[in-house]
Amino acid sequence: MGDISITSMVTGRSRDPSLIGAWQDNNMTTRYKAKLKKHQEGYAKLELCFLPLVASTYGVLEPDFLRLAWILAGRHAAASTYADGLAIGEKIGRAHV
Repeated sequence: MGDISITSMVTGRSRDPSLIGAWQDNNMTTRYKAKLKKHQEGYAKLELCFLPLVASTYGVLEPDFLRLAWILAGRHAAASTYADGLAIGEKIGRAHV
């Protein structure tokens, strides 16, 4: 089971005005750990795996999210056939080597 969360690396509002606009290196890790703490035990009781999928507003993916994307892309590529690639290439007029 995955739970997607988007976080900003920059503090937008704070009780401490000096923190507004400050860069927060640990925001993604903090959000990841909070999601695990909140949901992991409940999904484990249902015998389901849980993975927090955290991204920043700058497009940075938390390492586990990136690994999942990499695995899914690899499986998708492995399922594709060379013939499919040729058909696509021919439609857009590209030559294949």
